[in-house]
Amino acid sequence: MEEWKLRDKVFIITTDNAANMKKAISDMDLVEWQGCSAHTLQLIIGRGLVPVKLLIVQVKWLIDFFMHPKQSERLEDIQKKYPNASKEGENSEANEQIVSFNN
Repeated sequence: MEEWKLRDKVFIITTDNAANMKKAISDMDLVEWQGCSAHTLQLIIGRGLVPVKLLIVQVKWLIDFFMHPKQSERLEDIQKKYPNASKEGENSEANEQIVSFNN
């Protein structure tokens, strides 16, 4: 920092939370370290999504499956044939037939 004449202009440095970065900045006189909030938030969200990774994979597979014209057409036909099938407790015969759709 002295070489570029930045010593009097830098008071705080923001980095990720790596120990080597904290150590390097703590060795500098009159400079504080600040962890990057965006990086920390990204890590928190990434760890929070771990439990739902399998669900995300399954939903992507399902979307890809119904993106094929033949499967999309079959889904539309079933939805037209049983418009109230998604309501719980109603039309149990229709729900049983839809379950057998995959067989």
